Amino acid sequence: MGIEGFTDLLLQTFDSPDQRELAFRIMESTSRIEGILFDLQHYDDPLEARFHEYPADSAAEDLLSVLADSEAKRLRIKVKVSDTVKIKADEMLLRQSLLAIVRNAIEATPDKTAPVGLTVEPLSNGSEVAFKIYNPGPISDSEIRRKMFDPFFTTKTSNLGLGLSLARRIARIHGGELELTSGPEEPGTELTLRLPVLSD
Repeated sequence: MGIEGFTDLLLQTFDSPDQRELAFRIMESTSRIEGILFDLQHYDDPLEARFHEYPADSAAEDLLSVLADSEAKRLRIKVKVSDTVKIKADEMLLRQSLLAIVRNAIEATPDKTAPVGLTVEPLSNGSEVAFKIYNPGPISDSEIRRKMFDPFFTTKTSNLGLGLSLARRIARIHGGELELTSGPEEPGTELTLRLPVLSD
C-alpha cells in the first residue's frame, strides 16, 4: 500500500476538520509527485502506445478520476461531442496528456480559486476532435509563448517544465497536435489538443 492508501486509512480515523484537511493535502501532494515521476520516467523513453477505439466523450470523465479534489472543483467541463464519436487512443497516455495541460492551466491562473475550462468538441473539418483547455491567465510575453512547449522550460518553481512537452509528444504519437490557440492580446490562455476521429 502506498502513501495515498495509508492516508486514506488515516482519514477514516480523523474527526477534526483540520486533521482531515491536512490529510487531503498529503494526498494531493502525493498525486503531484506521481505526475512529476511519470514525466521524468517517460521524458527520454520512446512512448509505446497501446491504441484502442475510445469514445472521445469519455476522456473528460477519465481525467476527473485522477485529479485532486481541489483541482476537480476548479474544472468546468463542456462535452459537445456525441458518444458515437470515436478516436484511436491509448487511454492512459491521453489521460496523462490532458492531466498535464489542465494542471498547467490551474497553476498558471493568477487567482487560485478561478475556474479553468475543458471543452470537448468536434472541429468544423469533421475529421478531428478538439480538447480545449482555457484559463483566465493571459500569456503576453513572446518568449514564454515561443518556449512553453520546450522541455524543462518553466516559469514556476514547483515543477520541472516537462508537462506540456510530454503532452505534445503524446498528442503527436496519436496523430494529433497540441497548440497554443489564444493570441497574446486575449484575456486568457487556450491550449487545444487535436486528435483525428476514426471514420465509420
